[in-house]
Amino acid sequence: MTSPRTGLVLNRITRDSTVSWSDMIMLDSSAFLNSITESANGGYVGVGSYGRDGLVIMTPPSGRVNCKNTEIANSLIFLRVTPNRNSPLPINIIRGADSVVLPITITPVSTGIYRLPIFCGGIDSCYKVRNGPLLCGNTNPIFRSVSDNIDNCSDNQYFAVSKGTDLYNAYVDSVKNSFGNTYVDSCMQAGQREIYTLAYKLSEYHYTLYYYDQAGNLVKTVPPAGVVVDRSASWLYRVRMARAAKQSLKPAHTLVTNYRYNTLNQVIAQHTPDAGVSNFWYDRLGRLSVSQNARQQPLARYSYTQYDLLGRTTEVGEIGSSTNMRNTLSRSADSLQAWFTNANDSRTQITHIYYDTRVAFFAPELFFAKNLRNRVAWTALYDSSPEQLTGDYAVGTFYSYDIHGNVDTLIQDYKKGVLQNLQSRWKKVVYKYDLISGKVNHVAYQPGYSDAVYHRYGYDAENRLISVETSTDSVYWENDAFYQYYKHGPLARTILGQQQVQGTDYAYTLQGWLKGVNSTSAGSDFDMGVDGHSAAKDVYGFALHYYGDNDYKPIGLSRPFASAAGSGFSPLFNGNIAAISQSIPSLGTSLQYKYSYDVLNRLHEMIAYKGLDSANNSWNAVQLPDFREQVTYDANGNILSYNRKGDTSFAKKRLDMDNLTYHYKTGTNKLDYIHDSVDSTYYDGDVDRQFAGNYRYDSIGNLVRDSTAKIADIQWTVYGKISSITKEDGTIIRYTYDGSGNRVSKSINGVYTWYVRDATGNVMAVYTQGDAGINAGKLTKIESHLYGSSRLGLNLLTVNIQDSASVNAGTVVGLGSGFYTNFTRGGKIFELTNHLGNVLATVSDKRWWRSGNAVAEVVSAEEYYPFGMLMPGRSFRSGAYRYGFNGKENDNEVKGEGNQQDYGMRVYDPRVGKFLSVDPLYREYPWNSTYAYAENDVIRSTDLDGAEKNVRTFSYYLSDNKPFVKVTSDNYVQPQGTFNTLSLFGWLGLKPQTTKERIASGLVSSYNLPENGTLSFFEFGAGVGKENYARYDYDIGGKQHTRYFESGNIAAMYEYYRKEDEKAGKILNVAAASANLVGAGMLAKAELKAAASEVPAGGVFDINFKRGNLNCAGCTIAGDATLKGFPASALKHGKVYTKDFFKQFGGEKGVQSYYTAEGVVNAMSKLEDGATGVVFGYRGSGRDIIGHYFNVTKQHGNVIFLDFQKPVGNWIQNPSTLMTDYKFKQLYFKNTTGL
Repeated sequence: MTSPRTGLVLNRITRDSTVSWSDMIMLDSSAFLNSITESANGGYVGVGSYGRDGLVIMTPPSGRVNCKNTEIANSLIFLRVTPNRNSPLPINIIRGADSVVLPITITPVSTGIYRLPIFCGGIDSCYKVRNGPLLCGNTNPIFRSVSDNIDNCSDNQYFAVSKGTDLYNAYVDSVKNSFGNTYVDSCMQAGQREIYTLAYKLSEYHYTLYYYDQAGNLVKTVPPAGVVVDRSASWLYRVRMARAAKQSLKPAHTLVTNYRYNTLNQVIAQHTPDAGVSNFWYDRLGRLSVSQNARQQPLARYSYTQYDLLGRTTEVGEIGSSTNMRNTLSRSADSLQAWFTNANDSRTQITHIYYDTRVAFFAPELFFAKNLRNRVAWTALYDSSPEQLTGDYAVGTFYSYDIHGNVDTLIQDYKKGVLQNLQSRWKKVVYKYDLISGKVNHVAYQPGYSDAVYHRYGYDAENRLISVETSTDSVYWENDAFYQYYKHGPLARTILGQQQVQGTDYAYTLQGWLKGVNSTSAGSDFDMGVDGHSAAKDVYGFALHYYGDNDYKPIGLSRPFASAAGSGFSPLFNGNIAAISQSIPSLGTSLQYKYSYDVLNRLHEMIAYKGLDSANNSWNAVQLPDFREQVTYDANGNILSYNRKGDTSFAKKRLDMDNLTYHYKTGTNKLDYIHDSVDSTYYDGDVDRQFAGNYRYDSIGNLVRDSTAKIADIQWTVYGKISSITKEDGTIIRYTYDGSGNRVSKSINGVYTWYVRDATGNVMAVYTQGDAGINAGKLTKIESHLYGSSRLGLNLLTVNIQDSASVNAGTVVGLGSGFYTNFTRGGKIFELTNHLGNVLATVSDKRWWRSGNAVAEVVSAEEYYPFGMLMPGRSFRSGAYRYGFNGKENDNEVKGEGNQQDYGMRVYDPRVGKFLSVDPLYREYPWNSTYAYAENDVIRSTDLDGAEKNVRTFSYYLSDNKPFVKVTSDNYVQPQGTFNTLSLFGWLGLKPQTTKERIASGLVSSYNLPENGTLSFFEFGAGVGKENYARYDYDIGGKQHTRYFESGNIAAMYEYYRKEDEKAGKILNVAAASANLVGAGMLAKAELKAAASEVPAGGVFDINFKRGNLNCAGCTIAGDATLKGFPASALKHGKVYTKDFFKQFGGEKGVQSYYTAEGVVNAMSKLEDGATGVVFGYRGSGRDIIGHYFNVTKQHGNVIFLDFQKPVGNWIQNPSTLMTDYKFKQLYFKNTTGL
């Protein structure tokens, strides 16, 4: 045995072939074991050499190896061991080098051993396999032998007592069981003779069922429409009988969604009524690697995700393989890689992410990427694997960063299609930041080119956006927006256009809800801003009525909003809207719409009224038959009936428009067809009568056919986007997308439209080619989008891109040489929206003077039914505008004007009130239909990108600009390589505000933040122990101060924050993810759709990795500094041992140990307010590994445990459940106050 380290295993085999004992002897390269002999006592003796010395190893029958220094002077007879593979196995020798088990036989041989010094090699030489003490070097018994004085008769009494006890217990059990059975039978029989009937009204009726396994995983959900509630006497009798028989009786629930998990609590399979069965496979590190949905399964196709050595997502797409994926393949790195390699050529729809290094094919003067380390350098979308091999991507996006990690230059490369063919494939966006505050000061799109657009932003002293300037040449600038704010934070007024073509004023209730815009009487008399002089007269106004005259009272004498109280008005005190008064002079008569809801806040009825006295700004409401709507739903929110009236009073058409009955495919939420009892000739563009099977779907719930709309086929990408629509007349509409899932082109009948977007997905410019009516079909830029705190509008002046524009050079009188350029007034269109983002009117950038008043040029005006369909007779349009309901793009080429909209994550039909595909977040909303819009709460809410309901009445939503304070308690850190977004301000790359931060900024500015003070911490009353109370900390000159204040607003705002915080955090995550360029950033929307489209995304550790996935030690150290008034951010690093951790706070001296959280609470309670501490929670060894670091502080008398590694809103931990929540065994606490 010559290996460096050899293990010899001795197994003592008994006659019945069982193992009596087992020993392992570790031998190094100096040890040679030549033979083994069996001793008379049943042990074994091994003989060999150790270097130049002899070696004897003895094994007594007990299985203990004896190592002893001795000399053997006499000869002995022993058995030599020789290998023989065909003999029995008295001994097994396992050679450590190759772990081969050799059967051996024993052959008698005699020899003499004259002298043998034996050396015990220590514990390694006497290594034990079985449990028990190792007694190396001690051959004598440790315990004295005990004499056995017990004979066969000694235990008679014991056995007799034991047997008697068993018989007695069995008898007692039989008597108890007999009594129980007799009692139950008697009761059941009495129940047949005596029946007491009680009738009462049950107020609960809307159930959603959740089932969990023993690990707390959600394994099944049943939506309200699938819950079978049976309270009949027969069913209750069957339940009693089943319980008596100790049997189960399962209700026949339907629409069930099931989930299955692995031992890591990861979903490995799911079945939903609308999307079928999906399976998921994870790699050896637990990352989602491969998945397959019901549509892919029969085609042997899979969605996949690949990672680099740092765990970053590098590629996602679809792949085909004849070898079925299974756990044994995915969990082996080699097998999984072999599976990918064998199927490599079948990959399609590939999105690849490249990190760290710049590309070499750009000329340095065009684009030179900087600061790319550990950041996304570029992304590319390939249609197929062969095209990836040749580098022929369809769309590529390239990034360069400043030293802070902000994207300073972005290149979009449209390598395929019209833009490539016409040498216009590269589009460039350049950003300039204030590196101190992070504000965006300047954005240049295509700088220096004929299609260039420039934005310039101005801010006030509190870093709030106050002005937006745009230019097409960076020489002549126009001020397109100016913002003013109330002292407590919300947006007060917006002025649009260089010529101030509109002034929009905002008012709010005490609860912070938006009350209205401008006035219910559009004009100057009652307008809050008295427009019509310096700014043009208002072209629209509206008021939201909640609970009557008391929901809003102006401070001054002006009365901008007419009272809605009167006939038909039912006040609501839950934040929902009872009525809306709307005035758009271009559409004629002002109307008021009153709403009623069911108990789930779903719209039930809308009734229109006229009768606004504009001279007195008051309503004498007269009910109209027009525009009335009545809607009913099933328990899931699927529309069952929809009665919609037309316009007979103004358009002079028939009153009846739609009387719809919805029919669904059995056992699903999928719409099958709609029956309309109204003659189809009455109106164009509405929903007409359909027949069974009108709508058809694929296996995962995507709509693929709409017979009434004459759509023969709809093809979908693996990312859940429509790739093509084929109509029955042969027309094909095609769409393409970038790596983020944003639409970048569409084509129909030879006309191409291209969208150029910034890093967050916002459209910067739109191009067209092939339209004979625009520049003779040449490539032309037809739109430039204007942005301020939201989209301001469009610049519709066309620019010929295909032909190089000639420059009129020459002598400019009085200025010397130069060039001529033209500026055309009237090309800009500004949009005016309501609280939902619905575009109610658009105006151009020019105005006139009429009768001494400034008047704007109205380009379009329109009103909508609640679910988004245009109202007949309530629209005016002198020019095309791409956006409408909710501010979303209208796909008019599919079903007519305004009848289909792209929401980003899904496509919506406003006439039907349903989406065309399954909600990507359906797992989070099991009570809601997967196709419903905004949970049918459509008067105050929108559907955020087609993912989830978003209430839009809260005032601070309208002032979502750059925060003027840094609220440390919200602890947002911009991740390296990211460019975050929110619908209102995100395209500027600014930090999204959380609900708490917006409230903090508003309240603190109202309650005297001292001059030069910087807000550093804010907490609601719930955190400081008093209702209607708040506390804030601020810094002046590096010194921290604390203030407390009281306000009746705080409780209401905190209640709103408490309810909305989780949603707000989710919205922020969705918004940030949609532009995140780290890990799976451009796949964020695909990540939200992962459950439906089964595209594995990168996982949370790749998204916003500095908020929640940093080492807990770093978060705790940074948290301690922040609590002391020195805001800090955690840095990414490896694990930190406790001794190194406590070195940050003066070492281990003073560390106290507790077995309960109450011990830490008691220790902190003795300290003064503002005290801080750090805690190490010890979990133990094994799988749970070591433990976790977190913070503790005393604030206003309360001891608060804080885990800053968790997401915002989840920091505070419950002391009473801390030990069980974290599985802590022991806590090590140190007071860090003053350190």
